Amino acid sequence: MPDVIESNSSVSLSRFFRRGDLIFIFMLAVILRLTLLAASNNQAGIQQVFDNSPDSIEYMNMARAIASGSDEHEFGFFTFGPGYAYYLASTNLVFGGRLGPTILLNIIVSSLSCLLIYLFAMMLLRSYAVAIVAALLAALSYDSITLSCYLLSDTIYFAIFLSGLLLYLKALDSGAWKYFIFAGVLTGLAILIRSIGQFWPVMMIIIAIASAYTPRKDFFTARFGRKRLFSKVAVTVAIVLAIVSIWLIRNYNVHGVPTLAFTSAGGPANIANQTIARLEKLPYEKVKGRVLQIEARWVEDYLNTTGQAEISLGDRFRVYSRESRQIIDSLKWEAVKTYLLLTWENVNEINYLHRHLLPKYKRWMIRAEYVIKDYRLNYLNFVLSMIGLGILLWQRRFKIAVVLGSVYFYYVAMVGFTRWQGSRLFLPAQIAWAVLIAVTLIWAYRMFGHLLEVIRDKATSRQQS
Repeated sequence: MPDVIESNSSVSLSRFFRRGDLIFIFMLAVILRLTLLAASNNQAGIQQVFDNSPDSIEYMNMARAIASGSDEHEFGFFTFGPGYAYYLASTNLVFGGRLGPTILLNIIVSSLSCLLIYLFAMMLLRSYAVAIVAALLAALSYDSITLSCYLLSDTIYFAIFLSGLLLYLKALDSGAWKYFIFAGVLTGLAILIRSIGQFWPVMMIIIAIASAYTPRKDFFTARFGRKRLFSKVAVTVAIVLAIVSIWLIRNYNVHGVPTLAFTSAGGPANIANQTIARLEKLPYEKVKGRVLQIEARWVEDYLNTTGQAEISLGDRFRVYSRESRQIIDSLKWEAVKTYLLLTWENVNEINYLHRHLLPKYKRWMIRAEYVIKDYRLNYLNFVLSMIGLGILLWQRRFKIAVVLGSVYFYYVAMVGFTRWQGSRLFLPAQIAWAVLIAVTLIWAYRMFGHLLEVIRDKATSRQQS
């Protein structure tokens, strides 16, 4: 079977699969994740890992509140959104509240996501070589392996978001209503799981424009006309917004704030306070304390002004929004600089969560992280991704570049509002960088092969002469 399949016509998704590739990728992904889980269970135990993850504890408390019909843990619902808590409530019901089976399910979902990346690469580039390398990179991704062993929303969000994206690309190619509708539903559900996706509908429109106004090459043929295309895209986006608006309305009724999550205020507040800490030239280890001190002063000033004993979540949201806006308005360019610094940090930082999984190797892991940073190896992912994007642009494969660039730079833009999260926040960008790096590696391999062939031909010519 040739490496590249025909790219000038709409191809059934089933033709993109090669059974041997999929079995190998899935088994490799499962084995790697189960190996880490077994080693972690031997060293720390599932319960200890769970106890060392405050977000996991909050998610589980939210799930139990759902099951009991309690209105407790509103902080979690307002901060994170409802999606993952409802997912955990469902798995608790099925597995009797045991952590082990839920984590095993997480591992299966994470492993299946590697197959989705294989399909994603095939849909875009129609190259088995690129698809298998991209899927292997996903299977070997240390962030993906690590997060699959945690009760956190990242793995489920990744799978649902990517499924919605695949259906959206198929919708643009085929024009079938069912793909547009299901793409909207899955994207909306993904955003309820992690609010980081709340601005993705803007990128969906950009991808649709690329489909309609660039030459009909590679994927996205838009054979059914621009007017019909945009009307169907509008319906997809409307479905996303309709699903998301359920939670917006709910938060408005409960807290008086029409927002998906507290991070809508917490993100700008973090930028504002990190800017102040940076201008004060505080050492890295003291920045977090300074940020918390500023936020505590905001709350204290509010309580003193209003005479209330405590601040509600809605009022805290409004205080954070007001105070951060004042700081950012007065320090515009410094705030932009802080945002760019945090973005660069989170795109290239190493996720610390793996240390809790293997506590016996914690010191070794920290030393390894320092070595990686000393040799700037943590920037390799970004560099190879940008080379891959450059190769696609050089080859004039603009639609593909728009899709991959949209995914990659969307999450680049979204990770700059916090600190100390590392590459965990950047996990969804793996959808794009796995393919972009695969493009780079395959291109380099073929160029190297071509160079060897030229050298061999020249050597043969000299011998003959």
